[in-house]
Amino acid sequence: MSLILSLLLALRASAAPGADLACERASYLLLHQHLNQTWFDSARAIVADVRQREPDNETGLCLWVKVLLQLGDEAPGRKEKRGWYVKARAVADTLRCRNPENPDGHMWWATAQGKIGQLDGVFSSAYMIGDLKQEYQRVLELDSGYALAWYALGRLYAELPFLLGGSLNRAEEYLRHGLAADPNYTLIRLELARVCVSRQRWSEARGELEALLATAQPTDPAEFALDDRPAALELLESLGAGRE
Repeated sequence: MSLILSLLLALRASAAPGADLACERASYLLLHQHLNQTWFDSARAIVADVRQREPDNETGLCLWVKVLLQLGDEAPGRKEKRGWYVKARAVADTLRCRNPENPDGHMWWATAQGKIGQLDGVFSSAYMIGDLKQEYQRVLELDSGYALAWYALGRLYAELPFLLGGSLNRAEEYLRHGLAADPNYTLIRLELARVCVSRQRWSEARGELEALLATAQPTDPAEFALDDRPAALELLESLGAGRE
């Protein structure tokens, strides 16, 4: 190998960090994107580069699904949202098929599928509900401490009508399992507070909301700052002092 070629390869290696390091950086930027408006775009670029260099990297696939889902959430119209969600589902399916033992593939496939169903107005169809339950349960079979899967099941049971299997009792059970797995996941605590409100247990709802607001090290700092904290403050204000 010539000296010039060796130098070029060395420069390329120094300019492009390994996939693991790049994914770690992208994950940090996604989790802290509330601190800088450019960090989401930076994370997107990093993950896109990992996908190009190592398309089978499982962490890269998982992060790419998260990027696509956020792009869908932020898209202005239904058609645009659906397009991003369909792409996210396809990437998650790639991960799910590549390694059926990786719980992330099942988790994010079901998440994307649920978002598509909500847009299409078929979220309550028996076929989709069965698929979602099956995938979330599979996540927990693979990793019983996967807090987000407990949350997803809890929210599913909280949102479903009674005639389609909805149950606030089961929703609360799953959400409490999620908090046991990760007490700092404020998204779960917010949903539990909403379930308590639905059951007219006002003081318990306040307790969960106050615990959420007091969380010093949230699992997802960006989600806490941008979504969960504002929603908790709004819900806490709506409860007022008259409901005990």
